[in-house]
Amino acid sequence: GIDVRNGHVVLINTVFRNNRASGRGGGIHTESDQGMVVSGGLFDGNRSVTGGGIYCGHSSIVTLTNCTLSDNYASEHGGGIYRYLCTSETCCGDPGYTTVANCILWGNEDVDGTGERPQIHGAPVTIDYSCVQGWTGGLGGIGNIGDVPYFVDMDGPDGVVGTADDNLRLIGGSPCIDAGGNAPVPSELIADLDGNERICGAAVDMGAYEGAHQGFFA
Repeated sequence: GIDVRNGHVVLINTVFRNNRASGRGGGIHTESDQGMVVSGGLFDGNRSVTGGGIYCGHSSIVTLTNCTLSDNYASEHGGGIYRYLCTSETCCGDPGYTTVANCILWGNEDVDGTGERPQIHGAPVTIDYSCVQGWTGGLGGIGNIGDVPYFVDMDGPDGVVGTADDNLRLIGGSPCIDAGGNAPVPSELIADLDGNERICGAAVDMGAYEGAHQGFFA
């Protein structure tokens, strides 16, 4: 989808769907230490060897806010996000880091299945107010949950993930509604992917969409 080696990149309300990479980062591959900011991003059905949705290189500085990563796949590690950590100062210099807030990582898969590590693999990562499949609490942070987010229809009417009819909006009663943190939301993120007001309840919703769209469960 995007390969960033240098420079500061800001992406707002962007969809990465059904991209393919023969190596790293089906949706995004970044090695930039100058900062990559993705706000309101949707990553759906992307594929690679490592980092199906996003590959964060050793020196990269990446901030993800109100993103939804679902049904991305890596044949090795990091179906959703792969964060590379280099342990050699002589070859890598200062390590980067990845910050995740108000995001949903669900249904991403790698060689280890669909648990927590396939959703987000590696370190250093700071994660808050996010919904992560298989959440164990081992990544720390505050406000994180492992409850089913309840999307409208993950694979759409065609039954195939990573296609345009996938509906990753939240239904009524989703635990991700009003469950995010308002402080991490950047000032430029004023609307969701549908153009709705980004914060319309007591608190911002997790993920790329704001508000319930159809259905309800007790």
